[in-house]
Amino acid sequence: MADMEQEKDDLLHRLSVLDAERRSIVVRLQELDRLQKEQAQPHTETVRGSEHFSPAEKISVFRRLFRGRHDVYPRHFESRKTGKSGYQPVCTNEWRRRICNSSGLNVSSAE
Repeated sequence: MADMEQEKDDLLHRLSVLDAERRSIVVRLQELDRLQKEQAQPHTETVRGSEHFSPAEKISVFRRLFRGRHDVYPRHFESRKTGKSGYQPVCTNEWRRRICNSSGLNVSSAE
């Protein structure tokens, strides 16, 4: 009989530990949901009032929002054969081996 009481006490203790762990997991999940929603919302507060920014500040905001490679930029082209025009990626390091082509960037010149 004493063994059953001891087992019952052990199980109740284990349940209380599991309940506490469950509560902490639920709190963490709610926190992660909140953080995920904050990240999903556009960061308009960084550009609000941009009409008062200097050109340098606007460039800084643009670069902060659209991070990427600074050595790659678009170049306008027109095909002599077809007359079509468009943009292609160009790398400022196009003459240095394995810098631009290593990223899979097509930097061949336009027709």
